[in-house]
Amino acid sequence: MNEGNFSFELVAAAHELKAPLSLMRQLALLLEDDSLTLRERQLYAERLRLTSERGLRLTSDLTSAHRAASSLFPLEPINPLYFCKDIADEYRPLCMARGAQIRVARVRTAPAIIANRDLLRRVLVNFIDNALKYNESIKILQLHIGQSKKSVVRIGVREYGGEKMPKRQSNLLPAADSTAASSGLGLFLAGEFARNMQAKIGSRAHRQGGSTYYIDVPISKQLMLL
Repeated sequence: MNEGNFSFELVAAAHELKAPLSLMRQLALLLEDDSLTLRERQLYAERLRLTSERGLRLTSDLTSAHRAASSLFPLEPINPLYFCKDIADEYRPLCMARGAQIRVARVRTAPAIIANRDLLRRVLVNFIDNALKYNESIKILQLHIGQSKKSVVRIGVREYGGEKMPKRQSNLLPAADSTAASSGLGLFLAGEFARNMQAKIGSRAHRQGGSTYYIDVPISKQLMLL
């Protein structure tokens, strides 16, 4: 990571952290209202917890991105289908709190990929966080797995329920290098993590509504998982 990227991270981090910190302050003030019902207090407390967890993930990702610049993360064969199911199970409560569902698309076969488990998780989690933050009309988030090239598996997070996009916007993130100009620091960090796994991220908007953020990960040459 060069000096310019690190400076971008510092500025973007301050901007990204401002929103969750402001919301947490507002929720804390609301909880001081004695007229709130028990149900309202529970809802505000749950929203406060989820917001604080997103802020903690962001600061953790900044630390990991800096560490990735000076050391290599070990790569290992991973079953992408099981991996995506674990993430969907983990983030189902957060999606439900936002009035959305999260699911994994069915696939016949899932070739094993070669990646770092922690970095890959952070990339997909950043996609989910970015989708929930910037698109309030989302009804469904779907993780899907496809073989975009002979040696690459594409893992995507597809939004359903978003606003319709014109066809000319079909490539918002054609490569990891373009993420610094995207909608948030999370996608920039996702690009940094992908590069450390010899992977690339990108996105495309759908005319019928919503977008897909994806990562292209090399297929493992050690084994194939059926």
